[in-house]
Amino acid sequence: MAKSFTYQEIADHNSEQDLWLIINGKVYDCSKFADEHPGGDEVLLDLGGQDATIPFLDIGHTDDAVKLLDHMYIGDVDETSEKVHPDETETVTTTTKEGAGALWLAFIFIFWPPLTTIITTINGSKNQAAAIKSELLIYYLNLDI
Repeated sequence: MAKSFTYQEIADHNSEQDLWLIINGKVYDCSKFADEHPGGDEVLLDLGGQDATIPFLDIGHTDDAVKLLDHMYIGDVDETSEKVHPDETETVTTTTKEGAGALWLAFIFIFWPPLTTIITTINGSKNQAAAIKSELLIYYLNLDI
């Protein structure tokens, strides 16, 4: 007989290291899979401790993806328990130092060309644009991340 979990028990598992999801009334421990999720771990973290049935079905997962769930299955939802609303649970997420640095670096490289164009258009000076880029890089290198 499968183990049964209340909605509150499931809701308590909503962090990167301890991530449970409900799909079709079954409970899955996705903690070890989050980093490997093709859609990124944020998708799973946003639904941690909640019923993810509709988003899971809406995305149109492959048969192989559905089979992966078998390895993560830990039990069923106790449907007689009181449902917990997402805003009543505390979601615990952390950003690694490497992640913060990568985001900052991505910002510089993604938005730098349009910023350079805007600065050059306004001031007519590529030197000022280069100076601002240098300041951004110096700021990035001095961050404690």
